[in-house]
Amino acid sequence: MEEKKLVYRVKLTKLPKYMAYQDINKFLKNNLGNIYFCKLKYDGKKAYFTCSSEADAIESVKLLDNAKFKNMRVNAEIVVDNAVVEFKVGERAKVFEVKTASEMVTPLANLPYEEQLEIKFKSSRDVMLYILKQLNNANVFDVFCDNVLQKVLPAPLITAYRNKCEFTIGYSKSKQQSKQEKAIKALEEQLDEEDQNIITKVVTNPSFSPIKIIVGFINGKMMNRSYSVLPIEECQNLSLNTINVVKHFQEFVREFDERPFNEFLRKGFWKMLTVKDFLGDCMLIVTVNPHNDLKISSKIKQKLVEKFLPKNPENLLPDCNITSIFWQEQENSSDDKVYEHLAGPPFVYESLLGCTFRISASTFFQTNSTGAALLYSTIGDLLKLPKLINVPGSGKFSRMEKSKNNALSEEDEEKIDNIDIDKSKDNEEEKEECEAKKPRLDEEIGKELTTTPQKQNGSNVFLDICCGSGSIAICLMARVRQSINEGTISDYSKVPYGCVGIDLNIEAIRDARRNASENGFDDKSCKFLCGQAESVFKDLKYYMPTGCSIQDANIMGILDPPRAGIPDKAIIGCRKLLQLKTLIYVSCDPRAATKNFVDLCRPMSCKFDGQPFKIVAIQPVDLFPMTKHLEWIVKFER
Repeated sequence: MEEKKLVYRVKLTKLPKYMAYQDINKFLKNNLGNIYFCKLKYDGKKAYFTCSSEADAIESVKLLDNAKFKNMRVNAEIVVDNAVVEFKVGERAKVFEVKTASEMVTPLANLPYEEQLEIKFKSSRDVMLYILKQLNNANVFDVFCDNVLQKVLPAPLITAYRNKCEFTIGYSKSKQQSKQEKAIKALEEQLDEEDQNIITKVVTNPSFSPIKIIVGFINGKMMNRSYSVLPIEECQNLSLNTINVVKHFQEFVREFDERPFNEFLRKGFWKMLTVKDFLGDCMLIVTVNPHNDLKISSKIKQKLVEKFLPKNPENLLPDCNITSIFWQEQENSSDDKVYEHLAGPPFVYESLLGCTFRISASTFFQTNSTGAALLYSTIGDLLKLPKLINVPGSGKFSRMEKSKNNALSEEDEEKIDNIDIDKSKDNEEEKEECEAKKPRLDEEIGKELTTTPQKQNGSNVFLDICCGSGSIAICLMARVRQSINEGTISDYSKVPYGCVGIDLNIEAIRDARRNASENGFDDKSCKFLCGQAESVFKDLKYYMPTGCSIQDANIMGILDPPRAGIPDKAIIGCRKLLQLKTLIYVSCDPRAATKNFVDLCRPMSCKFDGQPFKIVAIQPVDLFPMTKHLEWIVKFER
């Protein structure tokens, strides 16, 4: 089926020499404003782009003709073509479908939980087969042990389990989307029954008239240059406190004349609301586009504090709990994240397996606290740590109660925060990136290693890579300590044990050091370092916990990286660390981490030095009930 249609193109000539495609694209965006254009072509002398309507093409020519571009005056004219719109028969038409936030975020919510687990086990099996294929392509065979994939461990809590969520601030729906739906519906009515399976391509305009501002989840695809934001009231994975906080913040945003940020026009103010919600603490992080008028921005920040953390307790919001507020101005998503503390304590606290953790605005923490307790317990089991007689409770922790029971003096807190492997305060780059230079440590740590008696045969060290707040290593350390106290373990009581944590985020490292101290571990048994993992590995012997020698240490690695995994250098560092015999890899997207899995197991080569690992266990854990996602714990050995 073919349909003739006029396509309105604009032709640009008299362009400056030596221009790149990006220069032309930027010139058009700066001059056309809200006018949508696509299919930009540039051959070095002239450029073409397509407009969605005749009116847009005429307006574009008015704006661009004789416009100044690099000391040249551009010539613009309309070129009308007869284009053929091709329809592929045999495929179903794609119609813009508005879903609820619940359908988008928790697509498995209507299924029985046992059926959800079956779906996730099948998806895990498919991913495992995909990984096996990639391993074979890399000449890695017989790397899986028998029955390597285990059944999915069910989540302890199925609803209201999220302790962190990011909500977009945008519009509920655009008029352009309504027009798009009507156009597609009219087209379908004109088709014969045999031609119902059709793909229609509709170009949407990013400049739309808003209906109302919503704080919620994005609906639509950015590639279509049109999206809306859906309310979150029906999302079962969110706590009631989070839902109420979002509701009040949405009302707050509507009180001002500032518009939500438009990703395509790069204009607007409001961007995102992040809620870190625990039982006793709740942190708000408001992200905005920098405002041209600092007075308006200051006024909004003042009103924000007055609404959510008023000085008068009688003015507190009755149906939600908020303890701290942060403000973040960010023009581009790639910019460094700088948080401005507006009110309340600068941290939130959480309890996990009998340990307490301080969490800053930028520090990563598992988004499901009860699920994290199951995750960490399973990691301990895979590392063959002893079972506990009295398993500590895991759940929420009130900051106020924590302050009473486990308070440190301001002097002690400052001392913990200021511990750094780099003593130089002048060089910020060296402070944030540990290069693990030996001369810097010989005098302090080297002396300690030579004077500490090594009477024990061997030592046990947890190496927590991408440690964040140190939660995994500290929970494992606490499990060993409790086992010794209960008398259920003898091996660990005879040999020294400790942990080394590594992360790039200096705030996370400060939190980890503080968390270790508050849970009864000093800086000699738990060392947390800010830097690149591969840099620390080179001189790890200088960072070993007191009483532990790298020559006879049993190093158990735990790697909990970002979704896409870690760079090749870090993987090579793990392979070259001879004492690392066991590695636990925690992944929230195992398909995305496939390259890391393959590189850990591939044969030795010039690039990938060190003995390869084998995958001995894959344990899926359901940290995200009602969704299609889950966490993998992969155990590597060599």
